[in-house]
Amino acid sequence: MLVAAGCGPELTRPSEIDLTGAWSTTAKIGPITDIHLTITQRADGSLAGNWSGKSSVANPPCPPDLGLNPANTVTGSNTVLEVSFEVLGAGEFEGQAISRDKMQGSFRSCSRTYPVDFLRATSNP
Repeated sequence: MLVAAGCGPELTRPSEIDLTGAWSTTAKIGPITDIHLTITQRADGSLAGNWSGKSSVANPPCPPDLGLNPANTVTGSNTVLEVSFEVLGAGEFEGQAISRDKMQGSFRSCSRTYPVDFLRATSNP
């Protein structure tokens, strides 16, 4: 019997890419646009923060109760395997930290999946 030794890092280990900071996307997720995230990553890879956006409809059937300027919390994790977080009230993101400044993946909202790129926000001088 052949037993394989570990070939790489434990997949639940926190990623070496720290996602702490401000992020945004121009993707349209149902009625939601202009999504901005502020995330803090802890040493264990857990993520916490807040989000805000714009909704083209004050109270769409799904996701419900958004208002025109939705905002809520973000919780999730950033591991060697993937980045995943809940954008409370809007849906869930699953993807990869492609670089220090880009997350790429899919956003699941109201039984639909949307391709999404989040880019690290930069401040203007």
